[in-house]
Amino acid sequence: MLESRPKSPERSYDHRYHIGNAGDVWKHAVWLALLGARPQQGLPLTVVETHAGRGLYQRGPTGEWMEGLGKLGDLSGAPESLAKLAQLQGCGAGRVGERLVGSPLVTISAMRTGDALLLHELDPEACASLRSAVRGADGVTVLEQDGWAAAPSPGKHIFFVDPPFASREEWQLTATRAIAWAASNPRSTVVVWYPIKGASRPAALVNALRASGVAGWFGELWTAPYDEGRNRLNGSGMAVLRPPAGLEAAVAELGGWLGPRLAVRDGDWQLKMAGWKAKERS
Repeated sequence: MLESRPKSPERSYDHRYHIGNAGDVWKHAVWLALLGARPQQGLPLTVVETHAGRGLYQRGPTGEWMEGLGKLGDLSGAPESLAKLAQLQGCGAGRVGERLVGSPLVTISAMRTGDALLLHELDPEACASLRSAVRGADGVTVLEQDGWAAAPSPGKHIFFVDPPFASREEWQLTATRAIAWAASNPRSTVVVWYPIKGASRPAALVNALRASGVAGWFGELWTAPYDEGRNRLNGSGMAVLRPPAGLEAAVAELGGWLGPRLAVRDGDWQLKMAGWKAKERS
């Protein structure tokens, strides 16, 4: 059974509250652009998702989706990855689908023959829902395990890191594990989504990734200024180590299209992007 609210108010985080919000739209649209940027004749790859969630969510009558998917409106002229995301979410002509997909089903929509998807979800209830959501999909493995301990066999991988960020320690662990995965898998790309509710923790995360010595960049879409509320989502970022070539242009187009539409205040939004080169070994 699909649910739109968590059963226990004591749980510190449940993505059912946040599905379809502005951060989700940015995350999934950039993710689809990244998956679509690899060469058509490229080798099969394995996507490793560390915090997969339930996979499929029931949209509530109101919720954070109203400031994300609910604000897309007319999609004519939308960038390709955003148009694909809108189709997956049942968006169009002023409507939003009743069942919204999470990143595992977004990934499955972009998989090619020979690709594999390893989904980690530690919560037993969420993992059971995830298994149901992805049932029948080729090349997909669901693991009721802690994604921080993911250690796939050697090969070409994309790690997708999307934790709850419920504590300062989780921000630090995200940087540590992302850098370790990039270092131990020299053919891998590592993608990190992060929320922005203040400046210091996102900046520390990006600075740590930049200092890793692995080439990368980040793109942040801000849609609400800080004075809109202390605990609200002001924006979100996607940081990528070893990004595929040419992705920056697609992300810039996405930000320019989404920013004016998702802004809490008319015209009050910003897209921030920066990149860095790999450090040469001495």
